[in-house]
Parts: sequence; structure tokens; C-alpha cells
Amino acid sequence: MDGPSQTTHTFEEEPGSQEKTPAVATVDPSEYRLPGEGPVQVELRYLGGQQEERIAPKQGGRLEGFVKTPAQEPLAGARLVIMGGPQDGWSAVTRGDGSFLFPNILPGAHFFQLEHKSMKALRVHRVKPISTTRRSFILGPPISFSVLVRDSKNEALPGAQVFVDGGLQQEETDEDGRVWFHGVASGPRVLVGVRADGLVPVRQELNLYASPQKDVELPPLRKGGVLRGHVKSWPGSPLPVITVAPRTAAIQPYQVIWETWQAVEVSSDGHFLLKDLPTNQLMDVRVFHPGGVGEPRVRAVRPDPRASTTISFIVKQGVGKVAGKVKDADGFFLRGAQVVLESANPVALLKTLYPALSHAPSLSRLPMPAALRREVSTNSNGAFTFAVGDHPKGTGALVLTVTAPGHQPFRQSIKRAYEKLEIQLWPENRAASLQLDFGKTSDLPPVEWFLDGASAKTTKALQLDALLAGYYEVTVRRGDLVLIHEPEFSIGRRTHVKWDNAATPTR
Repeated sequence: MDGPSQTTHTFEEEPGSQEKTPAVATVDPSEYRLPGEGPVQVELRYLGGQQEERIAPKQGGRLEGFVKTPAQEPLAGARLVIMGGPQDGWSAVTRGDGSFLFPNILPGAHFFQLEHKSMKALRVHRVKPISTTRRSFILGPPISFSVLVRDSKNEALPGAQVFVDGGLQQEETDEDGRVWFHGVASGPRVLVGVRADGLVPVRQELNLYASPQKDVELPPLRKGGVLRGHVKSWPGSPLPVITVAPRTAAIQPYQVIWETWQAVEVSSDGHFLLKDLPTNQLMDVRVFHPGGVGEPRVRAVRPDPRASTTISFIVKQGVGKVAGKVKDADGFFLRGAQVVLESANPVALLKTLYPALSHAPSLSRLPMPAALRREVSTNSNGAFTFAVGDHPKGTGALVLTVTAPGHQPFRQSIKRAYEKLEIQLWPENRAASLQLDFGKTSDLPPVEWFLDGASAKTTKALQLDALLAGYYEVTVRRGDLVLIHEPEFSIGRRTHVKWDNAATPTR
């Protein structure tokens, strides 16, 4: 790796980020039964191979709970998928008792699509930044109901688009402002949203265990404002995107659908038009581009309900960049390798950029600022370039990850700006496996495996195959007890990790 350029842009670690020492639970050394209750959960987090620094972004949160029927019966085999946001597509599957686990999830509001047999539903829940968040999602039998929509004058609104469960069902209101839905999965937090030209798009969580006897009435919609803008210049492809988020959290009888204005791509000449924005609160508008930094960094705007508001940005390469070239094992430049530069501490970064989203009332989906994650593909010379001038101070380092089909991933901690990184990818090695050794355990419970936050399938209860050779953080839990925790464990061919029944597990 070549040395850094003359740029001395550095990334300071966030102070006071040490983890607390867990409480101790004693175990009788002579006991050969596994302590704790429920299935064994094995969580693997890939830290890197032999040729790279072993580091990965800290997501900071943990969500566990159950998917049940209204009668509290567990739904085994239900799938939960995160929809949108920085962890779009992450999933978990419920076990035999209906329980699920997301062991590594960003704090903030997430939307989960629940799927069980022929039923589908969307639920929203907020993950806490500290300790474990627990939630039971209810997926009940299908129901029917009608929705009544009113405008800002409290009059029936025809032609409005009403959608249930994030758009799984969508219908248009009739001349009486009414719309009917059938076959909606029941529950205490059914999401119903509405959009109409000139009015702020909103949604509500409704307690619908059974078909209601009368219309579901949403609060009257408010008039929205218009925001026009222009990004005057930017450093090459792709096109810049605009993201709007509330500056302050407001307690209201409804939720503004803020993701309507997240990652909105500008036109080829840099113009953008955002409609139906709330006019009763201050909001932050930012422009993002993987190769540059927006100037100004943010514009605080309260749209005027009577006339459009106009703003402008310029995207500059700015001070500080991370650039380099990627080669294969033979020293040839790799074209089309995916290069990602992301925050090593996304919790601290999102809290700095979007303080309102850390407040309890906010159920706004987490946005995707460029400072959180930038991604490009290498060109014909294997080259890539990222701007890093918008990385907030005090939010830790960055993590650079390079992947290409048939090659081992490369990951490196980035604590300052570089301009001549030399990265070499080695052939992929998936001959590694990890086997659990519980000794003379007489009552082995079911074992669930998780790899990088997602459920991992295996035909052998105590062994997971086809792993990349390298270093992993390994955590083995049963209930609230940690049986094994290896923060940096090398896994190769036929690797064993052993539980010492004389050791003291932790909560």
C-alpha cells in the first residue's frame, strides 16, 4: 500500500464507546447440561481474511421477539425482511416457538415485511441503541374494512391513493372519499397510508384485530408545500440524490411518510422538484454523491404553503479522498470490482446527521447519507475514488470493503485520507467450516446459525460449512446466557470451537 497524499484528513474515534462488562451468572462445573433456556443461537460476523485488517462496521442494535397469532400461538417459519433503509433486504426466519433474532441491526425505525404461508403484512418498529429491543409482531386472520379520507377542509376526498401494509394493497377513494380493502392480515399495528396531490402523505398504525363495524377514519390531510432546487455541478456519474429528513421530532396523530423524499435522483441537468412536503416543521435537505461533498452540507427549510421554495447546491470533490486501484492475484487490474466505503460507527454518524431520528416519537425510516455508505465499481484501470470531506468529526473511522466474484473479500480500516491505495484480491476459499463442541452434553437443544445478521442454513446441527476462510467474531448464546464469545477467531478447514462447562457464561 502506498503512503497517503499530502491531505491529512483524519477520522477521530468516538470517545466513551467502550462496552460495559456483562453481568455474571455462575454455573456448577460438574453440571453437563447446557445452561439457559431455548435453542442455541450461533452468531458469526465476518471480520476479514488473512490479508486484511479484521474490522467491520458496528451496527449497535439487537432485535429479538416473536411472530404470533392474536391468540398468542407461535408462527414457525415466518420470514421477516427489512424493507428500505441502510439494511434493506436483511432477513430472519422464526423458529419453532415463533421467535426471531436480528443480532446486528442499526438503532432507529425499520419496516419489516412479514410473510407466513399466504399471508403478508408490513409492520414498523423502533430499535433501541442500547441493550436488546424486544417485540412481538401479530399476524392475524384476514379482515375487511373501509377507509374514509378527508381533505384539509375536513371534506370527503375522492381520488386519493390509499395503501395498506406499505403498498401490498392499494386502492383509490370514490366520490365519497371511501375505499374498501379485503384480505388484510389483522393485528394491533396495521399500517394504512394515503397520498393525494397537494396534500402531505401520511400513514397511521391502526388497532385492527377484527373487521370494524364502521369506516376507519384518518385525520384530515394537510396542505403540502413545494421545494424546487438545482444541483449546479457534480464530479461525474452517477447523478446526485436529494434526501429530506425532519430536523425535530413532532408528536402528531399520524406519521409523515418521509421516505417519499429520500434518495430522490436529480434530472440530468441537476434540477429537482419535491412536492407535498409538510409546512409545519423545519426539515433538513442534503445532497449526496459518492465522489463529492455537497455545499452547503445542509439547508434548513420550512416550505411555504402559498408558494414554492427554491434552493441550490454544488457538489465538490472537497478536501480529502480515498482513492486507489484493485488488482487480482496475478497483478492484473480488476474492472467492475465493487468498492464500498462506509462508516465504522453508523450509530454515531446517523445520530450526528439526524438527531431528530434518535427521539422516541420518530418512526421515520433511516435514510442513507453518502457519509454512511458510498459504493462505486472500479474502472478499466481498476481505479476507484471516494470523497470523504463530509465525514462528521467524532464519529469514528471508515471501513473499506472490496468484493469481486470468485475472490476473497478485502476489508480495511480507513482512519485518514489516502490517494494511492494498492489492493490485491485473492482467490475465494470457501473450504472453511466451524463445528461446535459441547463435550458430554446430555440434552442438546436445537441450534440456530446466523452469519452477518442473516439466518444461515445447514444440514448439520453442530456444523456450518462453506465459510470463507478468515477471522470471525463468534458468539454462542442460549437464552440470555453467552456460552462462548470469541471476538477474533480464525476459522479454516474443520475448525472447532469448544464450550468449557467449567467456564462462567455471561448474561
